[in-house]
Amino acid sequence: MDLYTPLDQDDSPPAPSGRRFLRFRFLFPLGLLLGLGLGLWIGWVAWPVRYTNTDLFDLRDDYRWEYVVMVGGAYARDEDLEQARQQLDLVAPGAGPAFLVQVAEQAIAQGRPADVIIPLVRLARDLGVATPVMAPYLEGPAEGPSGEGEG
Repeated sequence: MDLYTPLDQDDSPPAPSGRRFLRFRFLFPLGLLLGLGLGLWIGWVAWPVRYTNTDLFDLRDDYRWEYVVMVGGAYARDEDLEQARQQLDLVAPGAGPAFLVQVAEQAIAQGRPADVIIPLVRLARDLGVATPVMAPYLEGPAEGPSGEGEG
């Protein structure tokens, strides 16, 4: 619109008709739902993510901690120190025993049951990384600091 055009002679496009607007209002959400559905189908059914050759240290911290608890339980049952050391190195490469100390001390601080703490503490002792916090759990054959048994 130039400066000399009267205001009543506007060159703007006409407003969309009601029918066109209703069609857009129906087709746009339909397109969104179809796109979302197709995306979910492709991601979950057609080409889902498949993790291969992943390492244990890629796990979330809480899963890594549970894995260390399981290593402690397996060590309590089998008493295979070399196998336990290898498994700890899988979950924390180069820092397996240090990670075991963290898990054991956290279990003690959280007040976890003695049947969880004692295998961890014994494994730490046998690996040579026991700390003073763990000492009460090493006193008796199956007792914690309050003298309660495992079962």
